[in-house]
Amino acid sequence: MPPLSAIRICAAAALVFAVLPTLAENFNPPGGLNYAHTSGNVTILPGGRALKPLGNQIDVGPGAFGLAISPKGLIGIAETGFERFGVSVIEPRKGEWRERLFWAASNDDDSDNADPKSKSKAPKPARPSDRWTSVSYGVAFDSEKDIWVSEGDSGKVRLLDTGNGARRHMVDINSDQVHNSYTADLAIDPVRHILYVLDQANERLVLIDTVKYKVLSSVATGHMPVTVALSPDRNTAYVANIGMFRYHALPGIEDRSHALPFPALAFP
Repeated sequence: MPPLSAIRICAAAALVFAVLPTLAENFNPPGGLNYAHTSGNVTILPGGRALKPLGNQIDVGPGAFGLAISPKGLIGIAETGFERFGVSVIEPRKGEWRERLFWAASNDDDSDNADPKSKSKAPKPARPSDRWTSVSYGVAFDSEKDIWVSEGDSGKVRLLDTGNGARRHMVDINSDQVHNSYTADLAIDPVRHILYVLDQANERLVLIDTVKYKVLSSVATGHMPVTVALSPDRNTAYVANIGMFRYHALPGIEDRSHALPFPALAFP
């Protein structure tokens, strides 16, 4: 009969070999052989891992990029496309979410109702100057019934009805002295009735009177401003700049960088 120690070693080895197949199975991705897809509240990633976010998920339009929340909890989302632009307004109601999606006009809206068999060469009607065709990521609530949206390269900001998406007002920040504006991030002071608009193309912060719907003034920012926020007392506006070849060291820190102050190749 073999010694007791040898029996213990053999038993331990048998246990290891019995457990190894089970341990090996744990290295398989939870998605198994499933392809990457979303089903219900579970998303299978390309690597086979399963993503199960906490809380509820709400599907919105394409390119959700800007977010604003009203004092009473309405959620506004600016959707920057890729095929179409829009704005979602999401409202909490008795344990569920009600979503309203408002689409900007697409480039082929003029022909949506045309007869495809018609060979008429009559000219298309002129598009109105206030036609809404684009959305950037700027979005801000003026009230529970109104939401401001940046249009991007049109240089305009538009005030929409949160109930039906109808246009209430529109302000163009271009002028005789300033052209080709690109309206981006927004911040709003509901007490002083001032809308702060970042103009990325002209690197400035524009102030708009939300009662008279006109531009009050503008101030230069750093290079390529990307976002704006107001202090709690709304006396100070903070602007974050992407920089892009114009970075500065923080005060009190020796600048030892040797980065190029210009693009080395074609940009963008």
